[in-house]
Amino acid sequence: KRKAERFLEAPIEAKDVWIVGDTERDIWAARAAGFNVIAVATGHMSVESLNAHKPDVCLPDFSDVGRFVDIIFS
Repeated sequence: KRKAERFLEAPIEAKDVWIVGDTERDIWAARAAGFNVIAVATGHMSVESLNAHKPDVCLPDFSDVGRFVDIIFS
C-alpha cells in the first residue's frame, strides 16, 4: 500500500484495495491488512473451502472477466 501511495502521490484507503488469491492464507492476509479480498478457486482449494474463510467474493475461475472487473470497480 505504501509503495502504491508513493507512486500515485496520494493516500489509498484500505477499502479501495482488493487482494486476489487462491488460498485461505491470502484471505487471512487481506483481512489482517484491512483489505477486500476476492478468492478464486484456481489452485488446490475449492470454492466451498475458500468460502468457509469468508472472502468478500469467491469465484470459481477467471472465465467471467466482466464480473471480475465489475467487482473491483463497483
